[in-house]
Amino acid sequence: MKTKKDGLISAMEPKLKTAAAARIGMRLEIPADVMIKLPHIELTGNREILIDGVRSISEYGDTQVLLDCGKINVEIIGTSVCINRYLGNEVVVSGVLTEISFS
Repeated sequence: MKTKKDGLISAMEPKLKTAAAARIGMRLEIPADVMIKLPHIELTGNREILIDGVRSISEYGDTQVLLDCGKINVEIIGTSVCINRYLGNEVVVSGVLTEISFS
């Protein structure tokens, strides 16, 4: 039989796991984004973006790319948008990038 306290603990469990992962990462000198599975993003001006931690490509066109990165989605908008590389969980998108948003 579940009690109200059990429900509260279950609801807090993901936050506790995230906080614990961050503390462990700090002690081991591992970047926090790696420990809590956030994507790693590198920009080269407004011409190229590398995103490591991509689960799938949700949408792809010549003006937009939408990437599922687990906890967040990354939307890239621009002109002549092209996926240059898609290996495992790493994606490189190039073009004239005008907007990057997270949801």
